[in-house]
Amino acid sequence: MPRFSIIKEPLDINKIGIYCSGINLVKTMCYQKFINSGILNNISDANKRKQATAQFNYHISVDGMLYSIPYEYVKRKVDVRITDKTIEVFNNHNRITSYHRLYGRKGQYTTIVEHTQEEHHKYLEWNGDRFRKCAERIGYNTCQVVDG
Repeated sequence: MPRFSIIKEPLDINKIGIYCSGINLVKTMCYQKFINSGILNNISDANKRKQATAQFNYHISVDGMLYSIPYEYVKRKVDVRITDKTIEVFNNHNRITSYHRLYGRKGQYTTIVEHTQEEHHKYLEWNGDRFRKCAERIGYNTCQVVDG
């Protein structure tokens, strides 16, 4: 049993009373001040939770960013815990993957190759860099269109 625990509701000193062998009045007043400060509200805001459904391309969308999850979970609902720095994905209370949270331009993808089926690994080569290299071989104007 933990020695200390966080009290989730304000204590009413009038109902508790003051006991020599029980609750110390000074500690009770400190707890009351801590609870009323709103610190616990800020902690609960730091962790947001949502449900997401894995798309056919092995990704879930969180705040406009796309994160891959193992292909076994395609078309399934998963639970997502969102903090300022991380994205964690759970299925039946088991964490299946986690990421550093992406910020910036919406629509960014982050993909772990192991999340895709073996047959689909070759398609991961078809990315922006591949198209840019092909455009360079064709000419300057084509590069401009591809980068546009």
